[in-house]
Amino acid sequence: MEAPDSLVIGVTGHLNLDAAARDTTAEAVTEQLRGDAGFMAASAVRIVAGLAPGADLLVISTISRLCSMLGKRCHLHVLMTTDVDNMLQAWRQRTAELNDPPSPAAQKQVSMQIAYWLQQAATVEHVHRRTDTNYTSHECLAARLALEPDLLVAIIRPSHPGQRGGAQSVLAWRNHPDRIPPSLSGVSSRLKNGARSLAIDPDDGSSTLIEHSAGS
Repeated sequence: MEAPDSLVIGVTGHLNLDAAARDTTAEAVTEQLRGDAGFMAASAVRIVAGLAPGADLLVISTISRLCSMLGKRCHLHVLMTTDVDNMLQAWRQRTAELNDPPSPAAQKQVSMQIAYWLQQAATVEHVHRRTDTNYTSHECLAARLALEPDLLVAIIRPSHPGQRGGAQSVLAWRNHPDRIPPSLSGVSSRLKNGARSLAIDPDDGSSTLIEHSAGS
């Protein structure tokens, strides 16, 4: 059971972040969390994420490091949409489509990071093993990320074309949780009191805070 003053942070975002975008994103996440009263007041943080290459790994690392600096307990809850090999293959394919394929060194580094966080995680849940066949495992992940967090951190370019079950789906469902298919939302499609989302543009670090209506 989580402590009354614990905070659940969901993480979603782009697979492709270059070095400049990574630095900008890490700085923006740190700055925004330091300015978030709920985060600063929490004694413990649970991060919920899919552990995909790119934004997931970066933001998990950034939050974990900040929690350590502030003396907060930090636990990682991984929601796996597929096995690691398939995840890495999808990443390579997607970045190739965007004309930004990762170097062999980058692939090795990402593989090592995923292995590290899987080892460090308090919970590893394989959502792809019990996803409704009418929906993708990414949509299952999107529904969980829309409903469970107190605070969602979404690393997203406003003009970026969305993908089914991607970061834009998470934000759309978080704004309208009643639109989440019942087989994905479970027994309730209500958000937590005080639920909010932080959308950060990785290119310039600009952020938008969205406060959601309780139970919307």
